[in-house]
Parts: sequence; structure tokens; C-alpha cells
Amino acid sequence: MCAASSSKSVSEKKFTAMVGGKVTLPCRTQLPTPANWIYRSSANAHSISICEAGNIMNGYTKRFALDRDASGDYSLTIHNVNRDDAGLYICREDIGQGMEHRAILIVYGNISIFKVLHNCSESLLIKVYYCQK
Repeated sequence: MCAASSSKSVSEKKFTAMVGGKVTLPCRTQLPTPANWIYRSSANAHSISICEAGNIMNGYTKRFALDRDASGDYSLTIHNVNRDDAGLYICREDIGQGMEHRAILIVYGNISIFKVLHNCSESLLIKVYYCQK
């Protein structure tokens, strides 16, 4: 097991998507190594590997795509977004050093906008929202 490096920097951004839409979560590595994408749902703190060593894992290839290039871009695109996609996505170099990108995905449904204020569920552990419009 590797110890955490004190030189690791973490960036965090929020992204939104509509149910049925598409969203791209950016990730650019600093080292010449592939990236891993890990997902934590808003309902459960359990981590799921979506991408390891720059390859999408079996079971995720239908809706998830990796946009990668030689310059270190390992952005994750989710097609046909559903409410279960809301959560925390973490991208980091395969060797676990360098930059760590965190993307909080907020997924919106398609009911009236008034319900946004009253139908949001929040996970206090990672502060992720799923709201119905």
C-alpha cells in the first residue's frame, strides 16, 4: 500500500447534467501514466472503479467513454445520464501520485422547478445532490 504524498494536489469542481443527457468530467494527468476513475454514489460511500489504467471497466462501456490523448487528457464522458450517476467522481494517476481531480455530479430530473428546493437529497458524507425539477 502506498502512503499519501504531501505533494499531491486536489482540485474539485461541480458539474450538472439532466437525466438522459450527456456530461464530460475533465481530467488531465501530470505524469505520463494512465488515469483511474473512481465513483462514490450519493447514497453510499462505497467506491466503484469505473476506469483502471486508462481502460473503462466491463459493465460501464455502454454509457461511459474515456476521451484520452497523448497530452494526458483522461476526461470521462457519461452518456444517457440517469439519477444514479449523481455522486463523486475521482480521477488520479494510475500510480496514485500527482494531481487528483474530483468532480461532483449533480443530476436533475424533469418535474417542476419548485420541487428543486423541496426534493433534494443530500449525503452529508460527500455533499452530493439529486434534485427533481
